[in-house]
Amino acid sequence: MIRIPALIAAALSAGIIVAGCSSNNSSESSKTVKALTVSDLTELNGGKAPVIEYYHNEKRIMQIDGKLSNTQIHRNSDAVDVLCELADIIGCSDPENELKLKVVNTGNPGFIYVFDQYYKDIPVRDGSVAISVDSEGNTTRLLNRFVDGINVETKPKLSAEEASGKAKEKYSCELRDEPELLIISSDRGVSLVWDIKLKRGNYPDETFLDANSGYVVAEDGPIPD
Repeated sequence: MIRIPALIAAALSAGIIVAGCSSNNSSESSKTVKALTVSDLTELNGGKAPVIEYYHNEKRIMQIDGKLSNTQIHRNSDAVDVLCELADIIGCSDPENELKLKVVNTGNPGFIYVFDQYYKDIPVRDGSVAISVDSEGNTTRLLNRFVDGINVETKPKLSAEEASGKAKEKYSCELRDEPELLIISSDRGVSLVWDIKLKRGNYPDETFLDANSGYVVAEDGPIPD
């Protein structure tokens, strides 16, 4: 069962030189930015280290509370520039192509820029990065759910029709929609899967079949009583 960490779910609802980090997420021109380190963030926050939370038993950063950049964010391209500055911290080698703006939510105060993760144009399940800014555009928080280290073949051996047939047979039901390719990170590692939404009223109502073997990688849906 796939579950989003409560801290991140709540918030989402609410020196190396990187050359040519152009804002593909917008129509703005290309711009060169400086990639920041965690040590740089301490300097940005007046010598006081920002509050950093890590994933359990990992060195991967989950959340940073504090100033993230000297760049103020007033438009989408500014947010992309900040992502480029934070690339090493996030664990993303190509923010322009691996992160695409999903929505700009209203914060309290300010805004939250939420980017979804893609791998070779395929969505990454639950992969995202969110940057919060205050009413003046100053960065105040980073929520990092970027899935790093993905290296999978993106051409499925199993067709959408074959995956649909396997799901219908296994769960004895019809489908709510056409299968979609996703990248998913689970206990089995990172996999290319068919995301199949099932037409049924109990758990699971969504299944993720390995796009090569047809194996059930994960399931999701209403939590049983």
